[in-house]
Amino acid sequence: MNMYAGVMEGYDWPTPSDNPDFKRPANHQIEGAVFLAARNRAFCFGDIGTGKTTMAFWAMRWRQKAGLTKRPLIVAPSDALDGTWLDAIESIEPTLKTAVLYNCPRAEKFRRMADPTVDVLLTTPDWLGEIYNQPGGDGSVDLIIADESTEYKNYTAVRSKALTWFARNQSRAVWLMSGEPMPQGPDDMFSQCRIVCPEVVPKSFQVWQDWTSTPHEFDMRKRIPRPGVERWIYERIAPYTVRYALEDVWPNIPASHKPEVKIEETREQNRLRQQLEAEWVAEVSAEHTITAAHEAAGMQKLLQLAAGAVLYIAPDGRQRVHFVDCQPKLDALFRIMGDTKGPVIVYCPFTAPLLMLEAVMQHKGLRVALVNGDVSKSKRREIYKKFQAGMIDILLANPKALRYSVTLTKANTVVWWSLPWEQLAYGQANGRIRRPGQEREQFIFHLLVSWIEQEVLSRLKQKRSAQGALLQLLNNRGNYARHPGTHSNVELVRHAA
Repeated sequence: MNMYAGVMEGYDWPTPSDNPDFKRPANHQIEGAVFLAARNRAFCFGDIGTGKTTMAFWAMRWRQKAGLTKRPLIVAPSDALDGTWLDAIESIEPTLKTAVLYNCPRAEKFRRMADPTVDVLLTTPDWLGEIYNQPGGDGSVDLIIADESTEYKNYTAVRSKALTWFARNQSRAVWLMSGEPMPQGPDDMFSQCRIVCPEVVPKSFQVWQDWTSTPHEFDMRKRIPRPGVERWIYERIAPYTVRYALEDVWPNIPASHKPEVKIEETREQNRLRQQLEAEWVAEVSAEHTITAAHEAAGMQKLLQLAAGAVLYIAPDGRQRVHFVDCQPKLDALFRIMGDTKGPVIVYCPFTAPLLMLEAVMQHKGLRVALVNGDVSKSKRREIYKKFQAGMIDILLANPKALRYSVTLTKANTVVWWSLPWEQLAYGQANGRIRRPGQEREQFIFHLLVSWIEQEVLSRLKQKRSAQGALLQLLNNRGNYARHPGTHSNVELVRHAA
């Protein structure tokens, strides 16, 4: 470890003449870089905004300059590569030659990988398996930085097998990074540990489950994490792990609040929900078994209904949208907007409600922008710049489109018009306003119309999977409030700066 202690003093940091935009890393980022540089196997965990990318980048560059790493490969989802890694390289050391191994023909990918003049290779998890299924396909890579390590939580996936194979050679370095390594519970850590520290996990996934969870009392197909299991896992992987909480490294960021705003169903929503529930119960009764995909479709319909727009197949076989009266939800949204100084971010995982909200906001003369999968990456960057410049009043977004390295601290208010059922997307989206540079308290509102929304939010907060929820909830839905005349039971906080 002593040989790495001089990273701070001995590193050839860029000067303003080299790069006028260079910002010297914070102390905790240098500490994290030293930790990574000293290890061939490591986890880098940290909340959104703690600077994990900077830590890994400096550690990688130090190892390259010390002759310990010659051929690094950064693996991340395409949005993270474009919005995080390439931007970081451009802002820190723009003279580095990079080779992007996706969005180009297969032969070109291998040609770029073999180019000896390249300093850094970048690719996506899906391409990782193909690289290592080819003779000599590793391209002499001796360091892999795998960002968003939950991409490898399924140990049977090709990408996980490829990374596990690569890590078996102890002369190679593998660093796994994540803001939330266990979004759905302890099962997520089995494959990640097999890659970084296989000695702390059993060979069998079933044994790992016995260690970390117990069967559900009424449904043996489901498992419940053992009390304290998260701490137990972190204690086992501690020698391999550098981990930072946002509050520890940026203690001056104001507090965040997550109010729940319960809203009365409209008559149309109530009628259609009961109809959908009855149809779904009839299908389950007829088929006796239900697939995860079928259940997800049922949940999606109920969530779309609560969001004000339901997709359906018309008699002509085409997909149509039925817009549902959701005026009480709109009223709640406008009350929040009226109590907020500055722009507001509204999240919804469905396209039709976003388009409906866009039309409503435009009709009111508000400056509105929409970001979803149909918006190009260059257009998204333009929108984010305008947002931070105060040129946008309302940003409507699919939460998955704002998962990686987007800073939107001009806003201190998020409204969840409808909820995703992926904890990772939920947490990452909330992190867009809770980052360094945020000077106001943050308010993350949840507009809850239906019992399914209440349960999805409960599971998101508890980091529980949504799978199996609909069957359970339909059997017990009488236990959930139907909102008979019970408008919001949460006082909307006035939070003008």
